[in-house]
Amino acid sequence: MQKLYIYLCLSSFAYLISCSPSGNGLYSTSSTFEHSKEFTQPQSSPNFRFGFSPTLPSGMPREAWDNIYDKFTSSPRVLRYGEMMSKIRKAKNWQEADVLGRQLIQDYEREEVLFFIQQQVASGMLRSYFIHEKATPETQQVMGYYMDMLVRNKYFSDPCLFAQVLPKLQGHWNTQQIADIAQKTLPYGTRIYAEWKGQPFTLENYFLAKVKSTNKSITDDKTLQAEVQQQKKAFQQNIQLEASKLKSLYERADKFIGFSTTFEDTAILAVLAGQNSVDNQK
Repeated sequence: MQKLYIYLCLSSFAYLISCSPSGNGLYSTSSTFEHSKEFTQPQSSPNFRFGFSPTLPSGMPREAWDNIYDKFTSSPRVLRYGEMMSKIRKAKNWQEADVLGRQLIQDYEREEVLFFIQQQVASGMLRSYFIHEKATPETQQVMGYYMDMLVRNKYFSDPCLFAQVLPKLQGHWNTQQIADIAQKTLPYGTRIYAEWKGQPFTLENYFLAKVKSTNKSITDDKTLQAEVQQQKKAFQQNIQLEASKLKSLYERADKFIGFSTTFEDTAILAVLAGQNSVDNQK
């Protein structure tokens, strides 16, 4: 019974962190990234635990993590963990969830499973409570707390999440700090793009494909290139606005979160990284 209870509690929070920004629990590509070459590995893979796979500490073998995880889920204390996760998921607002999240992290600060708790709580808080939250000094401070936690854990494999949160930290974090983090996250998006499009990711390639698909009436190259440059410039200007003036990046309500939005997230990261062109990086 304890194992079943743990599974249900962890699964409920896995749902929380894999939800689309609209909060409808739709499948999100951002929840399927693994720190390996298996970037398109389905969520049902046995390598995934409840829809979440953490970045392991440097030098930790996968077998060691499996042992830590098994020990963790067999401990009586994991019941408390499951209860806290459920409370975070059901919190009335981000303020209440934040108090619970910090408390849960503190509960495990001296334990070897801490890195897993930090990554799960931080990514879940950002995705579920802050993607559509307006940037204010108060929300920026909390977003910065959880984003810094992911950065310190080297959890860079979620371009969808980072692309939605980093722009809102402009003005709270300096431009170079944001650019450095975007640069580290960018390869996870560019590899997906190269795999699915058969060509390296560049902002030019991205907007050229976008214009061709949405403006099929354009037939001459000169007009096509002018439209590409116009859309690219408008996109860059929107992303680089002050966080408090930042427009909603996506209108995703009730829409499937697929690779098309992953490509747009990659473009956001490229702009934040200060790049007009990005090769298919390793």
